[in-house]
Amino acid sequence: MPVMYKVTLRRERAYEFLDKLTKVVLPRVRDFVGINPKSFDPQSNLNIGLATQAIFPELMSDEAGASMGAQITIVTHATNKNDAQALLKQLGFIFIEK
Repeated sequence: MPVMYKVTLRRERAYEFLDKLTKVVLPRVRDFVGINPKSFDPQSNLNIGLATQAIFPELMSDEAGASMGAQITIVTHATNKNDAQALLKQLGFIFIEK
């Protein structure tokens, strides 16, 4: 039976998660070259899909059992995609250059 969770992080926990995501998790993704700039939705929020959660260092892959993916949405208050991308670049995100 499928199980889904939704978690909202704010303030310090959100910044800690973004820091870990950009410096530890995304570099561990096989063949990672950057995030596609087309991953922004019309509200300038970034959506990232991960095939497995095993790339997070806190999760023990031995104990996890079935491999599950993750959908990460980073909500911004930017008015357009270019502003949102510039903000996320300053936070350490790497985007594929066109």
